[in-house]
Amino acid sequence: MGIATEIITNPLVLSPLAAILFNNLIKVIIYSLKHAKLKLDYLYKGYGGMPSGHSAFLGALLAAIFVEQGLSSSFYITISISILLIYNLTSVKWFFSKESEVFEQLFKIHKKDKKEIEFPGRLVGHTLLEIIIGLIIGIIVGVFLTFSLY
Repeated sequence: MGIATEIITNPLVLSPLAAILFNNLIKVIIYSLKHAKLKLDYLYKGYGGMPSGHSAFLGALLAAIFVEQGLSSSFYITISISILLIYNLTSVKWFFSKESEVFEQLFKIHKKDKKEIEFPGRLVGHTLLEIIIGLIIGIIVGVFLTFSLY
C-alpha cells in the first residue's frame, strides 16, 4: 500500500473531510429551503450559519482519534485545541456582530446621491447551538466512518 493510499484511507484524514462535506450538504438543504432556491454556494462558504462546519470537522477528528487511540495524548491535545477554536468561533460571532451593528448604523445615515446604501447583512461566526449541532454531526460521522474503515 502506497503512502497516498494510506493517507486517503486514514480515518483521521477521511472522517473530518467527510464530516465537513456532510455538514455543508445539510447547510445547503437548510438554506435552500429557507430561501426557496437552491443555494449550492453554502457547500464552500464558511461564514457561519447552521450547522457549524468547523465544529463538524473538529468533532469528527476527535471521534476518529478516540475510536482509534482511546484517551491518548493525541486525543487530549486535540480536545484542548478544539476548545480554543470553539471559543474563537463564538468570540468572532460576538465581536463581528457588534462591529456589524456599528456599520449598519453608518450605512443608514450615509446617503449617496440621496439614496440609502443597502447593508449586506450579518452572517458571521456561529451561535452556541450551531456549534453544538456541528459537533454532534461531526462525532456521528467520525465514529461511523472510523468503525467502517476498520
